[in-house]
Amino acid sequence: MEFKRSAGVFATGFVLSLIGYILGAIFTMVAASAASSYYRSDSAVLPGFLAFACFVLALIGSIMTVMGLYRAMVKIDALPVPAVAAPASVAQPTAPVASPEAPAQS
Repeated sequence: MEFKRSAGVFATGFVLSLIGYILGAIFTMVAASAASSYYRSDSAVLPGFLAFACFVLALIGSIMTVMGLYRAMVKIDALPVPAVAAPASVAQPTAPVASPEAPAQS
């Protein structure tokens, strides 16, 4: 099984999602402020589009982050697990631990 790289995808996705959500929130506030102005209501189109584009980039970044985490977890799960040997000082029981007694019949 050939593994794919995960660090670059994770880092790029994290940065995209962080910057996208921050810029999307800023452009949303700018668009809301421009839309509620008394003089010009058509000035909210560009900030609204930029907010939408930033939120789309943030969504793509979130998907890339999850994909990078998945790739890393697949690699970690595929690592060999060393066999743990039982300690030699543990004494083996000589008598049965608990055996059910049959009731005596008279």
